[in-house]
Amino acid sequence: MQREWRKGQTGFTLIELMIVVAIVGIIAAVAYPAYTRQVQATNQQRAQGELMSLMAGAEAYRAQRFSYEGYTIPATMPLADRYTFSATIATNNQEILLLATPIGPQAGTGAIGIDHQGQTCLDKGDDTTCVPGTNPWK
Repeated sequence: MQREWRKGQTGFTLIELMIVVAIVGIIAAVAYPAYTRQVQATNQQRAQGELMSLMAGAEAYRAQRFSYEGYTIPATMPLADRYTFSATIATNNQEILLLATPIGPQAGTGAIGIDHQGQTCLDKGDDTTCVPGTNPWK
């Protein structure tokens, strides 16, 4: 059965359109997870930068007061929809651990931390804590 086209008639057949839609769907299925991982990695690097800034502030606080006692994380933080930032003060108020625990779309990427000695940690297996000096940031 031959198909006769009228002069000047152009267009795509339904099969051609279905093939294009299938190809676009396959490309999207492959690209989306890679995109999501890249966004999570970028947010993780931003959280590391925030922790470094917080540590600089904590060190300035300690330099003025000779102790971390009373140091608190600012109420509003960038990335608050992706990380919960916390400070744990120990040993006569002379040691501090700053921790970013992932929440929401960042959950499952692991906790990030830095201590008063500048030792860092990134525990991809645990979203709640990490031990400075183990699994340092790269």
